[in-house]
Amino acid sequence: MIAKNIKDAFFRNGYKGVIRYFAQRLVGVEYLEDQINTTNYILSHYCDIQQFPKATGGLGDLQKADTILLMIIDVVCRHFGFEYWIDGGTHLGAVRHNGFIPWDDDVDICMLRETYEKARPVLQEILARYGIDAIEKETIGRIGIGYKHQDTGVWIDILPAEYTTINVCDETEKNNFLNRCYKYQRVWRKKEMKLTREEAFRMRKKYLSEICEVRVAKSIVYCPEEAGNQRIWKIEDILPTTTISFEEAKLCAPRNGREYLLQYYGENYMNFPKSGIEHHGDCRGKLSSWAIKSGTDMKLVIKELKNLLQVISDDLQKI
Repeated sequence: MIAKNIKDAFFRNGYKGVIRYFAQRLVGVEYLEDQINTTNYILSHYCDIQQFPKATGGLGDLQKADTILLMIIDVVCRHFGFEYWIDGGTHLGAVRHNGFIPWDDDVDICMLRETYEKARPVLQEILARYGIDAIEKETIGRIGIGYKHQDTGVWIDILPAEYTTINVCDETEKNNFLNRCYKYQRVWRKKEMKLTREEAFRMRKKYLSEICEVRVAKSIVYCPEEAGNQRIWKIEDILPTTTISFEEAKLCAPRNGREYLLQYYGENYMNFPKSGIEHHGDCRGKLSSWAIKSGTDMKLVIKELKNLLQVISDDLQKI
């Protein structure tokens, strides 16, 4: 994402952000942005994004596998009373496409911190019985759930959200919090791997005193350790969650989906995006190519996950 100005660049990435800001201007990013705007205008005015064809091939198989894994998480969460909601592109896909965004390749869900702390050990214990990994990837910041992830790319992130004392209608209060979030994140990235959970929470409290318990809460924000771009929602825009269709699943979603997505993507969330397509992967390439490179039969993986969904559902009924 291009910084708006030098100050914004500094708050995002410090002095490196400022250097990048000037480099972008030097190589003509503004001209490129004009080209992108023109293409985006044509797509948005002459193509219906909701009629965009669903993914096929490797990406289509990855999405099918991710959907079943998401259904497994949903079954476990509902059984133990862990309230969650689908987030980011997963939520946008449910609203705009009744399922995956055709070019998306992963799944994101959120839980409030109190729920996250209860769910983390339970998910790790239950899912491990069936060969499904549930790993806290960053201390207090995110649980990654995968099925043969290194060979398949199948992966779901569970991100904790926090209650805060921030008044959503107070722009000064919001901006002050957001600026300190950027500063805190730079410190966090340097120290995260060296901290215990207790030390991590203490460090956060030192920088971000607005994060609070539900009894004094006014809003909900992303876990500040993970949020590259922080959002702030009214509590009633998320809770209590509602139910939404996603592919063949019925999942939990924010109560006020429109306001949630406005905060996340802006007023044009029902139009074609300017960026963010095929953004996941590493040195091995896109997530949807991992199975091909590892020689994994995704049709078999999908079958295995379907069987696991039935087995886990049956086993939970016995508890």
